[in-house]
Amino acid sequence: MSKIMQAALDPSCLLCYTPQGWYSPLRQGVVWPGPPRNFATEPAIWYDFYSAVAGFSGDWRFKFDFSATANTTVGSVWHVPGYVNAFNIYCVNSNNYVITLCKDGNSANNVSFVFRPLDHGGYGKHEITGIKVGDTVTVYANGVPLGSSQGFGIFYLSTRPESNIDSTFYKISFTDLNTGKLIWSYPSISERLRLITGTNILSTSTHWEAANTLVAARIDTAIDLRGIVSDYTVLVDFEAADLLSGSKQELVGQGASVSSYPSICSLSYLYYSGYYQIVLSHEISGSRQRAAVILQSRLSGRHVVTGRVEVGINTTTLSVYLDGEFLYSESYIGIPTGYTDAQNFAIGDNRSGNLSNTFGKIYAAAIFNNALTAEQIAYLSN
Repeated sequence: MSKIMQAALDPSCLLCYTPQGWYSPLRQGVVWPGPPRNFATEPAIWYDFYSAVAGFSGDWRFKFDFSATANTTVGSVWHVPGYVNAFNIYCVNSNNYVITLCKDGNSANNVSFVFRPLDHGGYGKHEITGIKVGDTVTVYANGVPLGSSQGFGIFYLSTRPESNIDSTFYKISFTDLNTGKLIWSYPSISERLRLITGTNILSTSTHWEAANTLVAARIDTAIDLRGIVSDYTVLVDFEAADLLSGSKQELVGQGASVSSYPSICSLSYLYYSGYYQIVLSHEISGSRQRAAVILQSRLSGRHVVTGRVEVGINTTTLSVYLDGEFLYSESYIGIPTGYTDAQNFAIGDNRSGNLSNTFGKIYAAAIFNNALTAEQIAYLSN
């Protein structure tokens, strides 16, 4: 366990988040739990499934626990129209779900089975499972076989699966039956409790990064700091991106760090006007204020950057640390009001932001409703 992950045990830690899904208990500012994800309003492209499973050659079990509802019309449970993947579930109407198996990427060899919820106890929670043993795949609905087909080799994926159905997914898992190892699953406990929700995010065992670098990426958390006046400390373990002039890497914050609008506890690394900088932005007296550090040279590799907000009687001090070392602080007359347009704290937040943003790689982050000491920051940054 990294030291930032250990930070979740601290009483002042609002939330500690990593790709492994570590989080702190419910505390002030955390909305927990949130409503289950509905994929009709929050569709998903499963980038991390593709990277983990494409080309898998052993025996496997692919299991879906999901809800079937009467108001569902047409949509993808696990499917991309026009593409051929090894395992697909598509809703034709509320009582007809088509499960299509593709053996080798050739749609002429597809085999399909139909699952009708009303034939299996009615609407509500159901389980669809595909099991491959040798070259044979058998499909089950709630433990009842729907059919089998032979001639399967690798788990063929021509593209990333998508989900856009009016449904809740309780659990999806892909398991290596030869070793018993869980290869991929959804959701992590953090997403199940709606503590973390990723958009265009590829999650590995060590870090997050943008799945498609040409599209905006962000990880939303359930923290909402609006209306709260507090000291804060925010830490981010990240890999510095290779920035072009006039670009930035937004790290964490409620709202963008580089913006014309107020934000709360927002950190960024940027390259602007010939200088590499680290910027901590925070709302004070309703306006955006910042502590900006000009670096001697561009950052390379992995670093931990820390922003600290200390609220006094009528002043607020913003401080920046890099790899545990104090760099700079700036004091302002006035105290925060907790105002920002952004509705939640996020990783890679560029809402209402200026400059071109690169998501980069994020390994872990934590936020505290306390101004940690220099010694504590140095320990967590090591």
